Amino acid sequence: MIFQIAKNELRNMFCSPIAWLVLFIFAVQTGIEFTGSMAMEVRDSVMGVGLYRVTANCYSGIRGLFSSLQGSLFLYVPLLTMGLMSRERSSGSIKLLYSSPVSNSSIILGKYISLLIYNLILICILLIYVFLGLCIIENVDFWLPFSGLVGLYLIVCTYAAIGLYMSSITSYQVVAALGTLAVLAILNYLPSLGGNIEVVQEITYWFSISGKANQMIDGLICSEDLFYFFIVIGLFLSLSVLKLHSERKVISKSRCIVTCIGILTFVLLLEYVCTRPACMWYCDVTQDKSRTLSKGSQEVMKALDGGLTITTYVNLLDDHRWQGLPANRVYDVRGFRQFTRFKPEIQMRYVYYYDQTDNPILDKLYPNLSMEERARELARVEDLDFDKFLSPEEIREKIDLTSEGNRFVRLLERENGRKTFLRIYNDGQANPGEREIIAALKRLTIVPPKVGFLTGHDERSIRQVGEWDYSAFAANIGFRYSLVNIGFDVEEVDLRDTIPGDIHVLVIADLKKPLTDDEQEYLQRYVDKGGNLFILATATRQELLNPVTRSLGVYFEPGILVQNHKQHQQDLILGEITSEAIHFSPEFFSNKASGKCITMPRAVAINCNGQSDFRITPILETSAKSCWNEQETIDFVNQVATLGPGEQEKSYPLMVMLDREVGSKKQHILVVGCADCISNGELTRTRNDVNSNNYSLIMESFRVLGDGVFPVDVSRPAPVDNAIKIGETGLIVLKWFALFILPLGIVMGGVWVWRRRRK
Repeated sequence: MIFQIAKNELRNMFCSPIAWLVLFIFAVQTGIEFTGSMAMEVRDSVMGVGLYRVTANCYSGIRGLFSSLQGSLFLYVPLLTMGLMSRERSSGSIKLLYSSPVSNSSIILGKYISLLIYNLILICILLIYVFLGLCIIENVDFWLPFSGLVGLYLIVCTYAAIGLYMSSITSYQVVAALGTLAVLAILNYLPSLGGNIEVVQEITYWFSISGKANQMIDGLICSEDLFYFFIVIGLFLSLSVLKLHSERKVISKSRCIVTCIGILTFVLLLEYVCTRPACMWYCDVTQDKSRTLSKGSQEVMKALDGGLTITTYVNLLDDHRWQGLPANRVYDVRGFRQFTRFKPEIQMRYVYYYDQTDNPILDKLYPNLSMEERARELARVEDLDFDKFLSPEEIREKIDLTSEGNRFVRLLERENGRKTFLRIYNDGQANPGEREIIAALKRLTIVPPKVGFLTGHDERSIRQVGEWDYSAFAANIGFRYSLVNIGFDVEEVDLRDTIPGDIHVLVIADLKKPLTDDEQEYLQRYVDKGGNLFILATATRQELLNPVTRSLGVYFEPGILVQNHKQHQQDLILGEITSEAIHFSPEFFSNKASGKCITMPRAVAINCNGQSDFRITPILETSAKSCWNEQETIDFVNQVATLGPGEQEKSYPLMVMLDREVGSKKQHILVVGCADCISNGELTRTRNDVNSNNYSLIMESFRVLGDGVFPVDVSRPAPVDNAIKIGETGLIVLKWFALFILPLGIVMGGVWVWRRRRK
């Protein structure tokens, strides 16, 4: 009987113009979206721009077909569902159904199955474009679009269940359609109704239908999303059956209310169970597993045995407070979903306080208010309970965050007592990514390697913020690529005594005073034991470092390297990555392939012809053309250097790696002919027509010097779907099919059914 009702409903549906009109409009919209995405790929291909993840670009992401359709599917469903039960009521045929032996659940299920079949037809239109993508995209990410199809089908079926319920409570089709739109709007905006109450937030966020198919569209199938669709569909179908039951048999309102409360309670219980990390499972269908933690990250997660607590300290006076406030806590917690997937026992705690911090915005808004008055005013404006915020004295009894500037910060703590900070950063992304989070987690499993910076000779400082100092990459807690944020500990080292045994890497940057004999001896002992070194020189002072480097088999040549440019001073060298550097770093290999360079102002050449126990590998070099070692003192602002006697245009080494075996340890020493390339000023400077990536020099240098411990390797296999098989002519054919042939075929099908109906 259920399938007979479904068959009759489908017959009625396709004998009306609405079903065919919806199919026609859907086909036109789908064709426009797909050809638009494909046109961008064809354009880039024709212009010689390298394509990347074509499958994801065409079906997911910002401009993908499925992502675009997800936001408009709700417009189609009310047109289909508004007459399912409303038509029965307005025509009086509902009485025939009530008098028949058909059960209420059979009536609802029969009509709903008809919608499921119709929705499959909509999905079949999308399936056509999936098959086209499989034929057009080279090395297509096969399962990604099918995961998106599942997500879209489930979401449109959820819309259908809601529309069926709204149609069952009114006899007016227009009211049913508007009611469906209203319910869908409420379900989309539910998270904003949760306020600052955590339990209410959890419920409203889970019930919200907004973005529920995003993960499946992106290639990750999660049990929580699947159960959400099944539970919400079951909820509205149950309410529809209950509505018919209350009309078919006279039932008191109180009994109906109790039944509804029971249904909602059961739904909330299921919601609680399904959202527990330990009860969730995932399936990443992407070919490079881009929706899952990298293998390196998974190894770190496996090493984290025992309990782990992440305590987030939210300063009301900090500019990033919004992220951890109660109204946004549910989003903040879900930002760690990738990690709780592999360690469900992670506990998230939040501590709220107010204390002095660097926030120029508040200084301008409330110049005459005290710290407490500012905090009270912000709590009032943002509707927060000020009593829940600890005072400066109270928070300092728990933890001293002055070293963190009282900024938004998280404390990661294992049950064995190991702890470390996880920060946010002063850039556009702000939040830590997989690399930074995994680095913090790995610090809990090992003794972090320590980087020492030599002091006492006017070297580059890791504490000062001058243009030529090293505070940004060494110890700036707000800089994503700083050593303290990628896993290392940092401290200053004075050679008036022996180098501490826990120093793993010693940085010697641009000496302005020579080393004493005792200091030279302490340094030699460190090298003989296998300690790693990072030596950086600059023009006019390279001779002060030569006593250190000559014993290693290399030395800095006198003079300054120059390179002719159209727009830049001659003392700016664009360091090119050597072919040998691909063994030094996979990141350098990709930089070389993409034509990136390392900017090196005031650089000096490195001579590698000395006797050495080390194997010497060039990492960076100058161009072989228009570059030479200038021997005269030149004012590069007012004068132009020219090739003089004894000077030769050729390729000069700019950075070399020295390595050897010392006992069971492999020793690495990096010698760089430019101390400015990783300075505060150079890391923030951009130049026209220069495609540089000095950040990678920091990351990859310390990856080698840190023996591969940090930064954590979060790399994945490179995607292979980076090309398409059609050009401009093929795109024209595709547009004709998508925008004319397929919609015309649907129109012809509708006309054929109409003519058969007339006969």
